[in-house]
Amino acid sequence: SCHSLLSCKVSIEKSAARHIGAPLYVIFFFSLAVFRILSLFLTFGYLIIKCLGVVVFELNLLGVL
Repeated sequence: SCHSLLSCKVSIEKSAARHIGAPLYVIFFFSLAVFRILSLFLTFGYLIIKCLGVVVFELNLLGVL
């Protein structure tokens, strides 16, 4: 009786750990995806600002501005 009760308790704990582990994995996956998307937007924003800076610098050298 004690052995089956102990094995039942271990089984319940493993099941609970599995149910907690799955949402943590999903949260980690989506956090990583959001981080990658944000870093991509920041990289494109930085490149656009750099390109605009180069254009303004060249226009200034040519005397247009």
